[in-house]
Amino acid sequence: MTGTIIWRDDMSVGNSDLDHQHRRLIDTANMVRGLSGDEDAEIIQAALDEVVEYILHHLDFEEDLLAKNSYKGLIEHKKKHEFFRECVQTIYANKSIATSKMLSDTMDRLIDHIMNDDKEYICCL
Repeated sequence: MTGTIIWRDDMSVGNSDLDHQHRRLIDTANMVRGLSGDEDAEIIQAALDEVVEYILHHLDFEEDLLAKNSYKGLIEHKKKHEFFRECVQTIYANKSIATSKMLSDTMDRLIDHIMNDDKEYICCL
């Protein structure tokens, strides 16, 4: 993905809490794209901290909600989430400015996941 991502109503999964979190993830993806790598190391570290913490929080929240709603595809959905957990933990462990490209790529994949895979559970919420 290139450019700024703008929330559209067709991205909604029909749950206000998840939609709010997805909007925040889109805002975060846009912020990450804006990092050039020339920023102060503290700014990049703060951005990494925020991104990693929020992605992990969101994945846990979404999985808990799907479990409470007895979503039949939960196991497969959790497997997809595990990919994102591994990516952000690798990025966070490296804590280097060079990871900004990897973080941007991960955010792009996460936005694609929201726009496609997360649509599969709309019927169950």
